[in-house]
Amino acid sequence: MRTTTNTIITLALLIAAMSGPASNAAAQQQVNIKTLFWMLPADAFPEYVPQDDKEGKESHISVCDYRNGYLELGGGQFIWEMCYWNLKDGRKLVAVNRNYETGPELRFFYYENGKLREDADYNIWENIFIKLEDFIDLSLLKPDIVEELRKNVESLKYMFYYQLPQKGTSLKILIDRESLIEDFETIPYEACKELTIRWVNEKWIK
Repeated sequence: MRTTTNTIITLALLIAAMSGPASNAAAQQQVNIKTLFWMLPADAFPEYVPQDDKEGKESHISVCDYRNGYLELGGGQFIWEMCYWNLKDGRKLVAVNRNYETGPELRFFYYENGKLREDADYNIWENIFIKLEDFIDLSLLKPDIVEELRKNVESLKYMFYYQLPQKGTSLKILIDRESLIEDFETIPYEACKELTIRWVNEKWIK
């Protein structure tokens, strides 16, 4: 009888050990973009969004795409959007893109085991070297400004604005055109172009 009992206990422990990781993975997959939205810290939201009024906060949601993991707020002057990428280890990488009068703010968080943690050191440029040609069509420029313009762009003098993906996994990046043209009046507006960086093997590449 004792042998039978021990065998049952051993089998139960084995089943629990095997199902544990699977259950955790399943729980991670059940999390959707709205779940992550409610987990964001208060300072991730625009000032016009009420913090203590759930219905009021939800009323500002203009796009909630569960299938593609994308959410956008309306009602403000500047863009506010968020999305996430599923990581191989079961975690989720969450991005919040917010624009102010003073410029853009792109923040990254990790979702794991029911908690959302910000990574203030996350750097999308880690594996990318910025070149003037990424943002400017040189064929539309006067040759005498190229050298100085290259120095300014590649030294990160100008701000970048971001567009999170609602479909696919790539990020779109635009340079601050107004500041650029203020410095170089001869640059035609149409010379500016967007850079797309791709999400490949959980790294950002051009």
